[in-house]
Amino acid sequence: MSFSIKQRILERLEQQCINRFLHIVSEQERNQYQNREVALSRLQYLLRKGLQPDSDSRKATRPTYASQKRKISTKRHRAILKQKRRRNFWLDD
Repeated sequence: MSFSIKQRILERLEQQCINRFLHIVSEQERNQYQNREVALSRLQYLLRKGLQPDSDSRKATRPTYASQKRKISTKRHRAILKQKRRRNFWLDD
């Protein structure tokens, strides 16, 4: 493995590393051979997961002009309704 690949794996799996060594323990089965097989399969999974490229993060976008207009118009509508519920609304003229 190249140095850059090792670095990427170490960065992604640093929570499972102890002193920069990947520590995998399995006590699921009753004998050592089966536990070793389980641990090796877990190691393969972690290495595959560590080698996968980063997923593209979501790019933030601005709201469209039409959606901004809709938002403002509904806010105005709600404000008018709340104004009408006030006690002295009809006397404000």
